[in-house]
Amino acid sequence: NLMVKNGFITQEEADAAFKEPLKLTPPKVNLLAPHFVVYVRQQLEEMFGPEQVARGGLTVYTTLDLRFQQLAERLARKHVEELREEHNLTNAALVALQPDTGQILAMLGSVDYEDDSIDGRVNVAIRERQPGSSIKPITYVTAFQQGISPAKVIWDVETEIPLEEGKIYRPQNYDEEFHGPVRLRDALANSYNIPAIKLLREVGIAETLDTAHRMGIRGLQKDPNYYGLSLTLGGGEVTLLDLTTAYATLSNGGKYVPPQAILWVADSEGRVIYEYEPPQPQPVLDPRAAYLVTDILSDNAARTPEFGPNSALKVSQPAAAKTGTTNDFRDNWTLGYTPYLTVGVWAGNSDNSPMVHSSGLTGAAPLWHDFMEGVFASPELLSELREIIGPLPQTFERPDGIVEAEICVLSSLQEPTAECPEKRPELFIAPDTGGAGPASEQSGTSEGEARKPWDEDGVVYQRAPSTRLPVAQVKALVDEIVAKEKEEREKRREELGVSEEEAAKEEEELIQDTTEPEKPAICPLPPGSAGPETLFLLPPEDEAERAKVREWALRHGWPVLIEDLCVGEGVALPGGEIINATWRIKSPSSGDVITTTVPIIGTANFSHDQVLFYKVEWGRGEEPSEWITMGQTHDQPVIDGQLEVWHAEGLPPGTYSLRLVLVKTDGNELPPYKVTVTVQR
Repeated sequence: NLMVKNGFITQEEADAAFKEPLKLTPPKVNLLAPHFVVYVRQQLEEMFGPEQVARGGLTVYTTLDLRFQQLAERLARKHVEELREEHNLTNAALVALQPDTGQILAMLGSVDYEDDSIDGRVNVAIRERQPGSSIKPITYVTAFQQGISPAKVIWDVETEIPLEEGKIYRPQNYDEEFHGPVRLRDALANSYNIPAIKLLREVGIAETLDTAHRMGIRGLQKDPNYYGLSLTLGGGEVTLLDLTTAYATLSNGGKYVPPQAILWVADSEGRVIYEYEPPQPQPVLDPRAAYLVTDILSDNAARTPEFGPNSALKVSQPAAAKTGTTNDFRDNWTLGYTPYLTVGVWAGNSDNSPMVHSSGLTGAAPLWHDFMEGVFASPELLSELREIIGPLPQTFERPDGIVEAEICVLSSLQEPTAECPEKRPELFIAPDTGGAGPASEQSGTSEGEARKPWDEDGVVYQRAPSTRLPVAQVKALVDEIVAKEKEEREKRREELGVSEEEAAKEEEELIQDTTEPEKPAICPLPPGSAGPETLFLLPPEDEAERAKVREWALRHGWPVLIEDLCVGEGVALPGGEIINATWRIKSPSSGDVITTTVPIIGTANFSHDQVLFYKVEWGRGEEPSEWITMGQTHDQPVIDGQLEVWHAEGLPPGTYSLRLVLVKTDGNELPPYKVTVTVQR
């Protein structure tokens, strides 16, 4: 306005100038480790207030080591350039910590602080992002704390989880395959999604969140129902700094140490106004549970099926590592550690735009690998880390209370066998160590002695007589199952009012196991039947899950102890005859004690063109020489109902056998279903 008043410009020119938007150019500041500097300034403002920091004059000594920082900067820029064009990957972040002190050795928030096209000034290391599968170890360490062992078997098969409003959640693995029965070690090492979701459902979402917070995750503060089971797949948001701290807790044997950036601060007159005092590490995890996770994440052989023997997770020194990839390839993660260094890497795009087929293994792991190897190759850098006792390699120290025992290799049970043909070692929390840790995965034996976690007979597998169902019959049975499943899906959609277009899209996107049966099914026969003894894997107790396991077993020819595994098109008897029948005694069970009259509950389901009637018999001892029929014979099928009544109150005490017998139209008997009980007065 003064220029208008003095005649230098007109009013119209002044008005036009006022309407022009201001373009502010930030001052060029040559900062070393700029994101870390800004991070430290924010911490100083929290400690002393913005005004004192703004006045200047403070001398700040930090934990950052420029040699680590410059190694991170150089390698990150190199890797981003190599991946930019093919994978649309423009940015990366890295955090390096000393696990025993929490000191931040390097903090890279982006590959170029000055590049606004990638939002370079944003410190991705402290921005919340979805971590993908890199958060799975927290679910597993929660499970190990609860007494679950790495040998536990979870069925990686098609899974349907009911949600609100009749919707169904169908989790999928990254490779869109189903892997059948898997041990927890293999499930975590290969990052299978379906086992992780089933495990989280078992251990609890709230419990897993509590573990995460104790390990150093400051986010994830919403109600557990907000995250649901997708929590273990990265359904919440965390910062790279926090997740690296959580991995440092694992490296530190379950002891949490908060991340630290400032060592001491002096004022303008040189007086020390703050000096860092290392806190006592907080034991937040059972060290044995933490070690089990570390042992799995450092097991290169266990992760080979999914990642290959020479992936970027394999380095020249003993190290544990885990990747993570979010939906639509928006975030790539790799975090890993040795006993003396923990490093977390994120790769992606700051604007959340998707990359092109870039996973944690291809997008983030190479940077993590090369940073670790860069440190290993430098005696100067290694000397700054936790004191290394003796020469490298330095392995993770196994805590007391860990025992090693042999378990069966599940794949060796695929072919019928009466004994486990191949075993391997596994680690367990010792059941007799006491303290806050778990005692045993199983409650005990019938004699009252504690069952050891590695005792698998009756827990993982069980012997039973067997026969085979011809391939043609297996295919027909699978077709029958598939048709029924499709019918149920259509019925559900109709009830929900799903449009034909939406239904067609859902059906098209449905990922299913379509393996064509190529082997005869291995079918269990009732106890006492004539057939070769076979080790059958035990199925899950949940009926819906059991149905999916049944389909998987039929498609892949595995022996699974599901009584009606081969029922539908028929049951194959040892002679090759096909019988369409199901028969079993549900109650009483073998080992039960009987003191009075009891109903015999079970199933005798048959067709009259093959079976005339059923009868229930009893005899003295485990192998009676004489059988006595209860009541009379029955020519009508019974399904989960009362088969007969046994009047045991007048019998002498002792061991008795009960059996259910189906008599065929030719007068011959089918193999009986037998249970052994004890009568007491």
